[in-house]
Amino acid sequence: MISVVVGGEAEHRLVQALLADLMEEHGVSVRSGSSADDARPFARQIMIEHPRPVAFVINADSTNPQRVRETQSGLKSYFRPWARCPFLVMQFEPEAETIYFERPAILERLLGRALDPVVVAAGRAAPKRVLEVLAGSEARHLVDRLTEDDLRELRATAAITRLRNFVRTSALAAAA
Repeated sequence: MISVVVGGEAEHRLVQALLADLMEEHGVSVRSGSSADDARPFARQIMIEHPRPVAFVINADSTNPQRVRETQSGLKSYFRPWARCPFLVMQFEPEAETIYFERPAILERLLGRALDPVVVAAGRAAPKRVLEVLAGSEARHLVDRLTEDDLRELRATAAITRLRNFVRTSALAAAA
């Protein structure tokens, strides 16, 4: 069993969709807190009470590389004393929805219109805000409209590839 703990509902739905093909095969469960601060002790509790690989996945809420590195280092230091199994700390920079702007053709299909390059650039810096402007209340339902082809393409983004590799590697180590 591998636990993926995320810092919110939007991240939960997106990560669950992007790991769906691995969940049953590798015993992956995706759980969420209401925020990163709420999810952090929950991930630690799993490490203590049910030692198993844990991926802690949150929004960096920053595009500042220094701040992202400091948060990454602090979270690793927080989890290290409790971890008896492999763990991963992963931050979406700045937010999980950034992956839509890494693959703008998917977003254009979902929205039914072409996106200006300036909008795509703005979406990489403030993805939630730009998605709300582009899609309104439907922004949170975009994940439900992703096709298998969309999911395959989003799974190839750097962050999701890293998470999926952690799941696969942890599953192989547990089986050995």
